[in-house]
Amino acid sequence: MARTAKLYARIESQRSGSARHIRYLLDGHGTEGPEVKFWTKGIPKASATIEGLPTVWAEIDRQWRREKAVGGTVAMHSRITYVQVLVALPNGITDDERHSLAKQLLRLFPQKHPVTVVAHDFGTSGLLNRHLHVAFSTRKHGYGPVDREFQQGFERNLKALLQRQYQKYGFRMEENMKPLQIRHKPQTLMRVLLKKYGREPMRNPAFLSGVIMPQLKAEADRCRKACAEVSSDANAAYLNAADASVAWLTQEIQKAQRLKQTQCIPNRTRRTVDNPFDDIYRSPAKMTPLRRTR
Repeated sequence: MARTAKLYARIESQRSGSARHIRYLLDGHGTEGPEVKFWTKGIPKASATIEGLPTVWAEIDRQWRREKAVGGTVAMHSRITYVQVLVALPNGITDDERHSLAKQLLRLFPQKHPVTVVAHDFGTSGLLNRHLHVAFSTRKHGYGPVDREFQQGFERNLKALLQRQYQKYGFRMEENMKPLQIRHKPQTLMRVLLKKYGREPMRNPAFLSGVIMPQLKAEADRCRKACAEVSSDANAAYLNAADASVAWLTQEIQKAQRLKQTQCIPNRTRRTVDNPFDDIYRSPAKMTPLRRTR
C-alpha cells in the first residue's frame, strides 16, 4: 500500500517567554513519558538536555529584554520573542525518517540561531498524531539583529524541504486544503500594504489606482476562477475576502481624491474675536475653540 503525505505546517510568532513553552514541549505536553526525542542547533552541547534547555531559553529571554530596555539590537517596539512551527507528519513515517527530517530541518537555520526541534507521537487528546514542534529565533543568539533574508525565505524553504524529503522517503504527495497549507497568520490588508509600500504612496490616489488596484483585481479574478472550478467553502471565503478588499480600496481611492481636491487656505496670522468671518480663512483641521476669558 502506497504511503501518502500532505503538507501541513503552522507558523506562529510568539510574544511570551520561550522557556516555559520549551519545558512544556519537553514534558510531552502531558501525554507521554519523560523520554522525548529532540534536536538542537545554536545551543551549547553541554546544555542540550531536558533539564538544561529551558534554562538556556530563559537566559535568551532575559538578554532579549535587556537589549530592548537599553535600545540595543532589539527595537523598543519589538514584541516577537521567538517563532514556533508545528509540522504535522504522516503517521506512517518511521523513526529513522523522522530523525532524518529533523536533521534536515536544522539545516534551514543559520549558524548561532537557537533552534529546538521536539518530536511527539501523540496529540493532547491521546490519539496517535505524529508531529514536530520547532522553536527558533530569527535573531542571532536569540537577541541580536534580525536576519531578514532568512526570515523572508523561511516559509518557502520549509515547504520545499518537506516536499522533497517526503518524496525521498517514498510518500505520494496529496494536495492539501489551501487553509492548511504552510502560511503565516494572515494580517489585515492595510498592514500588509503599509509594510510593503510605506505611508506616503498609500496617500497618493494615482498610486492606489495604478499599482495596488490591479493587484487586488487580479487576485479577485484568480479566486473567482478557482471558485468556479471547485465549489467549496474555502474558495468562497477567499473570493469574498478578495471582493471586500477591492471594495475597500475603491473607497480609499475616492477619499484620497477628495482630500487632494480640497483646497486648504493657510491660517491668518491674527484672529479677532469680533469678526465671525475669520474662520473662513482657516483650515477646518486646525480650527480650535476660542478660549473664554473671565
